[in-house]
Amino acid sequence: MKKSILMLSVITLLMSCAQSVPIPDVGIQYNFLYGVWHGFISPISFLISLFDSSVQIYGSNNSGSLYNLGFVLGSGTLLGGSVSVVSKRK
Repeated sequence: MKKSILMLSVITLLMSCAQSVPIPDVGIQYNFLYGVWHGFISPISFLISLFDSSVQIYGSNNSGSLYNLGFVLGSGTLLGGSVSVVSKRK
């Protein structure tokens, strides 16, 4: 129980640092690491995007396949992709 509360607190703290990038930002080309980060903060970005149309979940100015891979890995890690494998071993 204490681990769950601690983990939830850490995730909430990390997600509160989510940075929203304006839509017409053409100066940055998002790469693999941005994809991981955007995937990790995607649930919070989604909630914010419901109320603010300038926030996107997915970086539109991305570098292609590596960004996509990073996004999938980031969102899968957050949503418990690796936790379910570890819990089945016990």
